[in-house]
Amino acid sequence: MRTYLHGKRYRFRIINAGVLYCPIEISVDNHSLIVVNSDGGDMKPVHAQSLVTYAGERWDVIINANNTVGNYWIKFKGLKDCDENFNSAHGLAVLHYQGANDTFPKSTVAYKDIRRPAGMQVNPVNVGAGKKNFKTASELESQKTWIDPSLKKVPDIVLTFAFDFYPIDNSLFHKPHLYGFNQVKKEYRRYIPQINHISMMMPSFPVLSEPEFITSKTFCNENTYQNCSSRFCHCPYTIELPLHQTVEIIFVDEGVPYESNHPFHLHGHSFRVVAMDKLNQSTTLDEVLALNRTNQIHRNLKNPPLKDTITVPDGGYTIIRFYTKNPGYWLLHCHLDFHVEAGMAVLLKVGNYSDFTRPPENFPRCGNFYNADAQKPTQKPTPSHDLSSSDGNATIESSTVSSIITSAEDSVSNALTDFWKAVKNTFSKNGSSSSYSGRADQTHKCERPCKRNDEQVCEYYFEVEKYYVLSKACYECPFNPEDCFREDCISADGVERLITVVNRKLPVDAIHICDGDSVEITVHNMISEESTTIHWHGLHQSHGTPFMDGVGLLTQCPIHPMASFKYSFKPDPAGTHGLHAHLGLQKPEGIFGGFVVRKPKEEEFYKDLYDEDLTEHLMVLNDWTHIPIVDKYVAHYQGPGNNKPDTLLINGRGMFRQFKRENDSQVYYTPVSKFTVKKVSIFNKPTYRPR
Repeated sequence: MRTYLHGKRYRFRIINAGVLYCPIEISVDNHSLIVVNSDGGDMKPVHAQSLVTYAGERWDVIINANNTVGNYWIKFKGLKDCDENFNSAHGLAVLHYQGANDTFPKSTVAYKDIRRPAGMQVNPVNVGAGKKNFKTASELESQKTWIDPSLKKVPDIVLTFAFDFYPIDNSLFHKPHLYGFNQVKKEYRRYIPQINHISMMMPSFPVLSEPEFITSKTFCNENTYQNCSSRFCHCPYTIELPLHQTVEIIFVDEGVPYESNHPFHLHGHSFRVVAMDKLNQSTTLDEVLALNRTNQIHRNLKNPPLKDTITVPDGGYTIIRFYTKNPGYWLLHCHLDFHVEAGMAVLLKVGNYSDFTRPPENFPRCGNFYNADAQKPTQKPTPSHDLSSSDGNATIESSTVSSIITSAEDSVSNALTDFWKAVKNTFSKNGSSSSYSGRADQTHKCERPCKRNDEQVCEYYFEVEKYYVLSKACYECPFNPEDCFREDCISADGVERLITVVNRKLPVDAIHICDGDSVEITVHNMISEESTTIHWHGLHQSHGTPFMDGVGLLTQCPIHPMASFKYSFKPDPAGTHGLHAHLGLQKPEGIFGGFVVRKPKEEEFYKDLYDEDLTEHLMVLNDWTHIPIVDKYVAHYQGPGNNKPDTLLINGRGMFRQFKRENDSQVYYTPVSKFTVKKVSIFNKPTYRPR
C-alpha cells in the first residue's frame, strides 16, 4: 500500500462590505482560484490567478489545498482611492495548512510587494471587453439554463441612467452666493454625484408601509423637474414599472472629472449583465445610444451572468436586464456610502399598490417601535392615493401625524419594561436551542448540513450599540495575543476608535441557514442618539415581505433609540449574501456581516468541484478608516478633508499599528484572520504488471 497526501478542495465565500472607492484585488500565494458564483448566481467555472471585487459584491471561489504544507499569504490589495497615490491600503490573511507551524509566512508583505499575479484576472477595474488575461463580469457565463423572460430579443421597457460628478451649486455642499462651487478654493470644491442630474432625497415617511401619506407631490422624475443640468434637483427620484415586464437599464458613466467607476446594487431582484465596455476616458449618453442604434453593442442574451451588484466602467457602459416579478418599492443605488448618502440612487416602484402585500397588522409606524412581534402578512393594502392616479387628493393633517407620535411616546416606559422582560425570557445569557445572541462559544442550531424537508425557524437577537476598538475587554492585546481573541474584544487593525456594532462583534456574526428556512431577527437599538435599520443584502423578500427589506424611510420607519423591531422573513435566493445597516453612515462604522443561504450539496452545480463548504471559510472584506466615518464625510464635503480609506480588514482583523513596550525590542501587531485547510491521506494498492 502506498500513502499519498491529497489536497482537499474548499469553497470560500467572499463578501465585499466596502464603503469608499476601493476595489479590492484578491490573490493567494502559490494557489489559483476557481470562480464559480457571484451574488448567488452560479456561473461556468473560471480558473483565475486574481479576482477584483467591488463594494456590495459577493463571490464564491474554490481553492485546492494541493501545495506544500505551510502558511501562505492571502493578499487583498486596495486599488484606486486605496492605491499608492493615497494611503496604500491593503490587508492580509493566512491560508494555514493543518500541520504547519502557527507562524506567519516567511515573506514580508507591504503594499508595494503585492503585485497582480500573471494570468487571468476576473472582474478587472475599468477594462473593456475582449482584453487578454482579463474577463469582465459581462464575459462570464451563467450556469442557469431555464427560459428567462428577461432575455427576450426586445425588452418591454428601456431606461437610461447617465451619471457622473457635477460641479453644481447645491444646498448640501455649495450654497450659491455664500460658498458656491466656483467661489471657494479648489481643495474645497466638491462635485456632487447624480443620476440623470437628479439627487435622490428619501421621503419623510416609509412609502411602502404607510402609503396613505402619499400625495401627487411625494415623488419626482425627469417629467416633474426640468433644467436639472443647470440647477440642483433634489427629490425622491422614482420610476414606475408595471409588473411582468422585461426591463433593460443602460448605465453610462460619463467619467469626466475622475477616473472612478461605480458599483450599482438593485434591491428585490437579480439581473442579467448582458453587456459592458469601456469606450474612452470619458463618454456621453448620446455616444452610447448612437452605438446602440447602429447595433455596435453586443448583448449576450443566451447565458449572461446573474447578479444584483455590478460595476460600470468609467467612460463606458453596463447594460442589465431583469423581469419585474416582485412588487414593491426597490432602491437602485451606487453602493459607495458617500455617494448614496449624497443622493446617487433612484427608487423603482414595481407594480401598483393593489399588487402589494400588506404589512403585518402590528407593523410599527413612525414613532412606534415598541412591539417587536411580527404577525403574518395579510393580502393587499388599501392606500388613499395610488401612484397610478394623479388626482392629488390625499392629504395629511398635521394633527394626525402629531397624534401618532404622541400616542407612541406615551407608551414608551411601559413598553420598554415589557420588552426587556421578553428578552430575558427568550434570550438567556448562554443562548438557547432556538435563539442566538452572538456569543463566540455558540453554534446556532441552523448551522447544519442542509437537506430538503428539514426547514427551521431560525431566531437571532441583535443588540446595536456604540463600542470601542481595543476596549478594556482586550486586556493586554496585542502584547498577549490570546487576549485579542477574548469575548467582546475587537482589535481591528490596532487603531483605537469609536465604532458601532451588533453584539460587540466586528463584523456582525454571520447568519448561516439552509434554503427553505425562515428567520426571525429581533434588533434592539441601544444607541441613545441614533435610529437604525438593517438591510438583508442580496435577499429579495419575494415571499410577500418587501416591508422587511430594512431601508429606513422607504420600507419602514427607523428603529428609534432604546426600541426594538423584529425582522421576520423567508430568505431567498440561496447563495452568499450580506447584512448591513441601511440608515445614514452606520454600515461603515461596523454594522455589516454575512448572510449565507445554503442548498443541499447534492443540488449544487459544483458539488464535484469541492469537498468542503465550511462556515469558517467566509471572508468579509471592508475598507476601514481611523476616524469615525461621519467625521470623515463632513470633513470631506464641508472642508478640505480626504475621502480615502486607511486600511483593509478581513473578518474584522488587520495589521496596521505597530506596538512596542519599554525595554522590549519586539514589534507587536494585532492578529490577522487565518483560514485553515488540510491534506488527507489516500491509500492506493500497488498494481503489478504481468511479465
